[in-house]
Amino acid sequence: MPRPNPLINPIIDCLAQHPQGISEYLLLDWLRRNNVELPAVQGDADQALFQRHFVVMNALYRLQPHYAEQGLRLLISPLKIELVPLCDSNGSAVAADPAEPKLRAYYLDMSVLDKTDGDGVRAMLDRFWQRLWAGDEVQGALQQLQLDAEASWTQIRCRFRDLAARHHPDRGGDPARFVAVREAYEVLRRLHR
Repeated sequence: MPRPNPLINPIIDCLAQHPQGISEYLLLDWLRRNNVELPAVQGDADQALFQRHFVVMNALYRLQPHYAEQGLRLLISPLKIELVPLCDSNGSAVAADPAEPKLRAYYLDMSVLDKTDGDGVRAMLDRFWQRLWAGDEVQGALQQLQLDAEASWTQIRCRFRDLAARHHPDRGGDPARFVAVREAYEVLRRLHR
C-alpha cells in the first residue's frame, strides 16, 4: 500500500481553478497561499526543494488514473501542468511524453524520497547544470559554424573545412574568427567520437 500523499486533494482543487494549466512553481505558491501544509522537509535548502518537488510530482502521477477515468490526460512538466482531453477531435489519443513511463516510475517510488540525501541532490543538480551547459555550448558551436541542430557529422566537417580555409591567417583571414571556428569544431567533434 503506497504511503498517503496529503497533496492529492488540494492539487485537484488547484487544477480545477486553473483550467489553462499551471507551472509547478505557481502550484507550490498556490498551496502555500491556501495554507496547505506541505510534508516536513529536512536538510539544506536544495534537499528541501527536492523533497517538495518530489511530493508534488508523486501526487500528480498518482492523479493521472483519476483524470483518465474522466477522459482527461494530466500532462506533467515543471513548466506546465495541465489537463487535456485523452483524445483529440479526430478520436486519436493525445501523445504523451516519451519519457513519461520512466518519470512516472521514479516519482511513484517513495523510497527515492527516503534515500536521496543532500549529497544525492547536489549530484543531480551538478548533472543538470552540466547537461544544460553542454547544450548551450553545442548550440553556440553550431551557430559559429552557421549550421542547424540537424546537421550531420559530414556537414559539420565540410563546413569547418570551408570556414577554416576562408579565415586561416596564412591566407589573409581573420585570426580570431579562425580560432572561434576551430573551437566550435572541437566542441562538436567531442560529441561525435
